[in-house]
Amino acid sequence: MTEDNGIAVKFCRYQDLVFSRREVECIYYLIRGLSAKQIGRILNLSSRTIETHVYNIKKKIGGRKKSDVVAWVLDDPGLYQKIVKLFKFRSEFVDT
Repeated sequence: MTEDNGIAVKFCRYQDLVFSRREVECIYYLIRGLSAKQIGRILNLSSRTIETHVYNIKKKIGGRKKSDVVAWVLDDPGLYQKIVKLFKFRSEFVDT
């Protein structure tokens, strides 16, 4: 499924959850322990924009803290691997 601003991602057992490309990028960096400010620098966005993406992710998964997002991803190794593969594929595609 695609959107105007990138890709919408549906994950395995979470078919009801749809994440934008930017949300997936934020998840990817969150599971690596980066702050909103650090993620913003990498993605060339403000930290407030990153915080909004993280807020939307937390709403979708029913979490309250950033650590809930990380725990949610790491709870399912297949989901973690899919996010990493998706992100790496996208980075390689953009770099070429």
